[in-house]
Amino acid sequence: MKIHFIGIKGSGMSSLALICKSLGYEVTGSDVDLFIFTQKELEEHEIPIYSFDAKNIKDNMNVVIGNAFDASNLEVKEALANKTVDAVYYYEFLGRLIDQYESISVAGTHGKTTSTSMIKSLLVPYKETGYLIGDGTGVLLKNSELFVVESCEFQDHFLNYHPDYALITNIDLDHVDYFKSLEQYIQSFQTFVNQVKNGVVLFGDDNNVRKLSTHELKVLYYGLSYENDIYPKNLEEVNHQSHFNLIVCGEDWGTVTVDFIARHNLCNLLGSIGIAHLVGVPRKMILEHISDFKGTHRRFNVEDFGERVYIDDYAHHPTEIRVTIEACRLRFDNKRVVIVYKPDRVSRTQYFEKEFREALLTADAAYVIDFPPTAFKEDPSYSMDKFLKGLGEEVIYLSDDLNGVSKLAENGDAIYLFVSTKDVYKYKDKLKEFFKDL
Repeated sequence: MKIHFIGIKGSGMSSLALICKSLGYEVTGSDVDLFIFTQKELEEHEIPIYSFDAKNIKDNMNVVIGNAFDASNLEVKEALANKTVDAVYYYEFLGRLIDQYESISVAGTHGKTTSTSMIKSLLVPYKETGYLIGDGTGVLLKNSELFVVESCEFQDHFLNYHPDYALITNIDLDHVDYFKSLEQYIQSFQTFVNQVKNGVVLFGDDNNVRKLSTHELKVLYYGLSYENDIYPKNLEEVNHQSHFNLIVCGEDWGTVTVDFIARHNLCNLLGSIGIAHLVGVPRKMILEHISDFKGTHRRFNVEDFGERVYIDDYAHHPTEIRVTIEACRLRFDNKRVVIVYKPDRVSRTQYFEKEFREALLTADAAYVIDFPPTAFKEDPSYSMDKFLKGLGEEVIYLSDDLNGVSKLAENGDAIYLFVSTKDVYKYKDKLKEFFKDL
């Protein structure tokens, strides 16, 4: 079977395309003519990527449409108009796929990608496990027994999934173009939990998560608090490592050491252990493979060159920006943290303007660069000038040229943290080149 992906460079779409390739389908895709980090793996798997063109849509074709696209895209318009084409959206196709396996959905406002990758690391040694991770990686085989999937609440898309197990990492209002209140947002997570078949693992330190009713499901709570079923005891953070006694359902599983000190990632690990335990992975196997997790694309990716350190991260919500800056301070003592943020969605920056300002200013120096041009479709009356006015004079605008890069370079030796869902990493590369040429 042939499948064509419209918007194949999207993080979820690229993962799904790789999955379809691993299942033996003939896969093609189309997208904008800009380099996006996800295309590297697509190219390595010899998946053709075309420019958007209505001629890419053929009779009797199977088409998967990216969540960000509608009939204003010429390929989407052509696919929906052609009655011989089976065209479905990403979340619909994924919902069908999930139903064919024993599945685990990872949902929550923050930490989904890291947690999904951690769960994959714990499940792969136990059973043949497929995975779809929002950093552009995905594998699924016909003999896979388990399938772990990153599941996004964007426009309630995760309500298309009916998994056997689910992890809820946290509930912190986002996607405010669709969700009009925290109550509506929590209710969507409640509806999602209602669709889980066997069991859930919940972040017990989050008051919003604690509001969820779990009915007859098996439930495990995790977090840093001793009130949870899974928590770390005697936690010590030394030399970029965390050491603790792992407590699981009242039992001390012994001392564990992991190669990070970020508290939010420790919580992601505890939740992942909860899923593995719930699914049935033996205690010995979990302990053996806790250290297998080696990170994910664009999640606190560190390039350490001594006095200057460059970090690329997907953080795009004020809460995520704040905890990422905290992680920088924990890992790199006594160094200045300089943050560069590329905003993505107008609705998010409008709603959380005050919170963005407060989060960015927890760094020693804070900068923003331009929105992507498509962002203003949400509200053509909004502008970078309006955003900058809300951020105040302490947050500085950088132009995407030599003047902007040289202004950033005036910070000298520092931790340079680049955050966004978009291609902010390109600015990081320009800064590295600037210093190299000095």
